[in-house]
Amino acid sequence: MAPLLSLLCADAQERSRLALLAGEAGYGVRSAGRLEDVLELLGGRRPDIVLIADAEKDDAAAHAREILRVSPTMPVVVAAERRDASRAVELMRLGVCEVVPPPWTRESLEACLDKSVRSAGTAISLRPLPKRRRVPAYFLALAVFLALCFGVLSERHAAQERARKAARVDSWSAPYRHPAGLDFDGKNLWAADWFAQSFFVHALPDLNIVRTVHYTNQTPLDILFAQGASWRLSASGVITRGLDDQDLTPLQKYRTNPGTVSMAYDGIYLWTLDNKHVLHKHILDVDLTEIASYHCPDPDPTAVVYDGRTLWVLDSSDRELVRLNLNRPDEAVGYMPLPEYADGRYRPAGLAWDGRNFWTIGERIPHGAGPARIFKHPTLRVGS
Repeated sequence: MAPLLSLLCADAQERSRLALLAGEAGYGVRSAGRLEDVLELLGGRRPDIVLIADAEKDDAAAHAREILRVSPTMPVVVAAERRDASRAVELMRLGVCEVVPPPWTRESLEACLDKSVRSAGTAISLRPLPKRRRVPAYFLALAVFLALCFGVLSERHAAQERARKAARVDSWSAPYRHPAGLDFDGKNLWAADWFAQSFFVHALPDLNIVRTVHYTNQTPLDILFAQGASWRLSASGVITRGLDDQDLTPLQKYRTNPGTVSMAYDGIYLWTLDNKHVLHKHILDVDLTEIASYHCPDPDPTAVVYDGRTLWVLDSSDRELVRLNLNRPDEAVGYMPLPEYADGRYRPAGLAWDGRNFWTIGERIPHGAGPARIFKHPTLRVGS
């Protein structure tokens, strides 16, 4: 069943346009031109999300404030008629989940709506247990026989799986010693080494180095590929946006928070992590405006990545990945241990996601005592 969206927009033409885009994104739409009509809908079949237009005839801030007063847990998204970073910040502080910048497209609207609906959680329906009935003896005998067969097959499968794992290579030694960051460009892994002042490009699946990008006057810490561009982070706290070409041709530089160590992009916002364990949320405007910040819930975060659904941080001390609530990144909602680091020989320093698997890069302990090592983590073992 399609999620239900309640649309509030005074202008009939714009309301029809937004309703069409939301419908194309897979939402059932109930349109309204007045706030009172939306509030009335909240009392009937509760919508999954509310979309408000922020235009000349609509005061999105006032509308959002009233809707959240009546239904505090309702995810609210605002479609802005014009780009205004300060206005977006104001709306987000009121409790709005996302602000869709113009021009409105199905893709941009769908990304914001889906993210906000996911953050609202899942309802749980409780049903009474059925009454216990007596089971005939022959059914019990059949169940025992099937259980024995299943046990034999399971043991055989487990033995085959152990053999496959023993033959599989999930870690590779790297010819550098001071790793600082890791990212996936859609084809290759990019590893930053601050001492060598270089990015090393590893081709999958064998991780052979196919390219090295060296900088004589910079100390690279991390790299990110997003929005058809490259984003390079240096130890000076400068992010350089460049082309995604052979030379990473620079286009624009941004001064970010001092001590920034890692970056991630969630499809709408750029996230930066600093060495004071604070995550910063930025709009991709001309100034890379920061609209929110959150203190990480884990003790020693060293890298951040987005897996297509939510944010993860790499905890260097506890040697684990921590899954964060995307709307409230100061809240941990899951943990993935990294047993590859249990022997204490390596300190995890960088984190990447290739669409299916997590990758980490570790520095030899003590610092720089030997070659760095890259680990592939193909099995997601998440605990709450």
